[in-house]
Order: sequence, then C-alpha cells, then structure tokens
Amino acid sequence: IASLQIANGELDLRQIYRVATPIEQLNAIVKWQSFAEEWRIASNTITLKNNDAHGHAVLSVAIPKNEPNAAKMTLLASIFDGKLSSVWRYVPWPSAGDDTLAWLKSALVSGEIIRGDFLYDGVLIDAPNRPPSTMQMNFVVNNGVLAYAPEWPKLTQLNANIGLYNRSLTIEANNSQVYQTIIRHVKADIPELNHPQLHINADLDSTGEDILRLFKETPLKNDAGRVADLLTIRGEVAGSLNLDMPLASNSV
Repeated sequence: IASLQIANGELDLRQIYRVATPIEQLNAIVKWQSFAEEWRIASNTITLKNNDAHGHAVLSVAIPKNEPNAAKMTLLASIFDGKLSSVWRYVPWPSAGDDTLAWLKSALVSGEIIRGDFLYDGVLIDAPNRPPSTMQMNFVVNNGVLAYAPEWPKLTQLNANIGLYNRSLTIEANNSQVYQTIIRHVKADIPELNHPQLHINADLDSTGEDILRLFKETPLKNDAGRVADLLTIRGEVAGSLNLDMPLASNSV
C-alpha cells in the first residue's frame, strides 16, 4: 500500500493520454498485489484538482506477468466546474484515435462543464488480437461554443448534454444560437469521428437575413450561392432544421 500526494506537478501517462496532465493537487492511496498470473493495482477514491477542473476517480489496473504490454485499466471519474476546451486532453487516445482528439481540440472552443462523468475500460495498448477498449464521457455544458466544421458558423450559447462513446459523439441541447438565429430542441450526432458526418435535427427561430448568410457564407454557396444572390428574404422565419453533411474539409 502506498500513499500518493502530488502538488504543483504533472502526470505523464503517454500510453493513455497524448499530453501530460497538470496537477495542482492530487491525493490517493494505491494497493499493489501480486497473483499467480498478474499484478493488480487498485486505488481508493482519488481526488484531483488543476486549472481545468476538480473531481474524483477510482482506478484499477491488471498487468499480465507474461505480457505486461497487455495491461488493462478501468477508470471511473467525475469532474466539476471544468473547461470544455480542455476535454481533449483527458480522452484516452487508444480508444478514441488521434483524428478524434484533433477534432475535439478544434471543435470544443469554450464553455463550462457543470459536471462530467467518465469511464475507460480495456487495454492500454491496442493490438489486433485484443478486444477493443471502451471509453464513455458525458458532460453537462453551460454557455458552450462549438466550432464543428471549417467555414460553418459556430454554435454559441450552447446549453447541452454532450456524450462521447469511443469515436461517436452526441449532443442534446435545449437551446443554442447561430448568428442571430435561436436553435431549440437540438439533437445532433456524429457516428464516427474519424470520418465525420454530422446529423442535426432542431427547431429554429431565424430571420431572412440569417438564412441568406447560410447560403452565401458557408460551403452551401458552391451549390446555392448564385440563387441566394437573386433572393431577398426579410422578416422572421420559423421552422425545423434537418441537416446531414460531411465535416471533413476535403468532402464538404
């Protein structure tokens, strides 16, 4: 049994996270046991605080003696008062993939995580002969900003539940905003972040000016820009949005 305390330092777990985790304060008690076929590491409730969030976690690791690089980890964690822009730092890259991390880093611009829950279960190093790991994250977000694709307007004032399951993303929001358009009852998902295709269903209260901006200032201009130049739309516009589009820059 070992007591672990870290103040104003960092944890460098490159097999799990692409960047080191800054630590303002961490407290944990860790138990190490040896069995016939494996070593086991288990913690009590770990408490953690840094500039990104504060929270608690429980960790267990099983390390086969005959194949240490096939180690498996289970991590359950909850965070509070977090920064949405820092989420990518805490997503294990073996299950999510580097493309997913890059998208999260660019797309989750800002916002407050009121509460976030996290589960990782599986091997730390992927290999063809090993079962894939599982990663689940869920965040309750206030006043978020989402830049989901280049050349498309950001979603702002996003109050939502954001879920991440391995390489798929879901968003359910009561309200958000694009330009001056109010978007309500938003349901969005990207089934595979490595090949991102965005599906959105929502109700909207918009204006003619905002509708024309979408046609003129986004990739829609390639198909509808000339038509939009010939139109004049004024006043309030209410309706439903059903959008299905690729997000990769080379496929829009």
